[in-house]
Amino acid sequence: MRISMIAAAAVLAVTGVQAAEEAPTPATMQMSTTSFTDGGDAPEKHTCLAKAPVSPGFTWIDPPTSTVSYTLMFHVPDVHPNKGKDDSFHWAVWNIPGAARALPEGIPAKTPLADGSQQTQHDGHIGYSPMCGRPGKKLHYMFELFALDIKLDLPATAGRDEILKAMDGHIVGKNMYIGRFSKPGKLAPVAASSF
Repeated sequence: MRISMIAAAAVLAVTGVQAAEEAPTPATMQMSTTSFTDGGDAPEKHTCLAKAPVSPGFTWIDPPTSTVSYTLMFHVPDVHPNKGKDDSFHWAVWNIPGAARALPEGIPAKTPLADGSQQTQHDGHIGYSPMCGRPGKKLHYMFELFALDIKLDLPATAGRDEILKAMDGHIVGKNMYIGRFSKPGKLAPVAASSF
């Protein structure tokens, strides 16, 4: 009888550990857009095929309670210009207020924005830089949303490296959303220009 009780206690202990390991994790920040499914093809209006490309709009839920600001980074992990370690950076919006739960579609090409957030793109211009890959090669275009426990103290001219450096050690949440796109036509030879 004693052996059975010990065995039963062992079973309960094991199942208790398993139950703890299988318990759902706390809700994490989720982001979405109505423009395209995550991992799906982006519509023309967000690409260089449009006469006046517009940025996708995003919403998010369940941010960490310690969030003070957000940064949105838009880049292409498939492409490494000049065979370097960095991928192809397109656009960033930073110091999005911590109370925000959305970025509207078609953010204007100005900085700062009405809510005080700043933006930049890969070549130092202001505003969204659209998806524009080589013909015949569908690339992944990644939008990464970071929740930060600080507001970034950066000049309006800050670039990607400065933004990432300022974010380091202050990221309390993150999620990403991917769109895919390629220009119509056959795969062309790699050019020196940016993707």
